[in-house]
Amino acid sequence: MTKSFEQTIVDCTPFLYRVALKLTQNINETEDLVQETLLLALRHREKFAEGTKMEAWLYTILRNGYINRYRKQKNKIKVTRQLAFHQRSLQANLSNEGLGRMLLKTVKQKIEQLPVAYSKPLKLALAGYRYHEIAQITGHPLGTVKSQIHLGRNMLKKALRHVVD
Repeated sequence: MTKSFEQTIVDCTPFLYRVALKLTQNINETEDLVQETLLLALRHREKFAEGTKMEAWLYTILRNGYINRYRKQKNKIKVTRQLAFHQRSLQANLSNEGLGRMLLKTVKQKIEQLPVAYSKPLKLALAGYRYHEIAQITGHPLGTVKSQIHLGRNMLKKALRHVVD
């Protein structure tokens, strides 16, 4: 009698735990990684080719999951460091509240001076709206909105060059 797909996966679980523990060297991350691997294997069972060794297939899923987690963590650390740097820089540059207000007023004026086709989508983007939401509000296609925001930002940068220098 042949084992079911699910039973074969369950039989490979100790192997997955050993491999994951070697990679992560952390029991909590190991458990998460193995669970994600098992979930992906069940979700994509149709991609398993008969005759393939189950441990090798599961190992590949686990390894790719580990690599993806590593990359995400690395990017998260990088972004966190960048945000911390920019926040310190901003605090240092705007320690004088009057200067900060003056700069903000200048930026708002420059945005208002942009053509409406660029200023409106840019204002909405700066207010936190997503591209698809801006497209709905303005009634423009998504690609047009992305272009308008990109061009609006470039115009704003150009208009603010004298302020930065």
